[in-house]
Amino acid sequence: MRRCPICGQTAAPNNRYCLDCDFQASSSSALPVQAGGQMAITSSRRAAVSLFFVVFFLTALVVTFIGLSASSGFSFPSLSLAGADAQPGTAELWGEVRFTHGVVRIRADRSTDSAILGKLMPGDSVRADFAQAGWLAVFPVDAAIRDTKKALGYVYAPLLKERPPGGGSGATQ
Repeated sequence: MRRCPICGQTAAPNNRYCLDCDFQASSSSALPVQAGGQMAITSSRRAAVSLFFVVFFLTALVVTFIGLSASSGFSFPSLSLAGADAQPGTAELWGEVRFTHGVVRIRADRSTDSAILGKLMPGDSVRADFAQAGWLAVFPVDAAIRDTKKALGYVYAPLLKERPPGGGSGATQ
């Protein structure tokens, strides 16, 4: 019979732990180690705990990055399982819905010298996109295709407001 180096009590020769004080003997200590027993469990637990913390911290890092990037206006490209192209008739989120507060002319190009293609009346709403040189390409609000060839024309950007006149929900064109 061997004695525990901590409490001095008698320890069984095939036991790695002292039953009285829970002293855990190392492989080089006076208490014998069981082959493949408790040592293998301890190593696998350490590996599992290490793996848990690695996954936890990576997840926390990714969630923090996404949270910070979303608050700064950065957005990730949308992922679609259906493929890269949208299905016909499916409206994607693109552009911004803007409102007119007065009569606004729709031009053929981004210039006041270009031809007038039409007019928007106060309270009309359009989908605006493709900002360039202070002008926006305008589309019907329910337009599903984001293509300048499908635009109604161009409007000087300061004439299109984010809110409808009177602060209501706004009418569609």
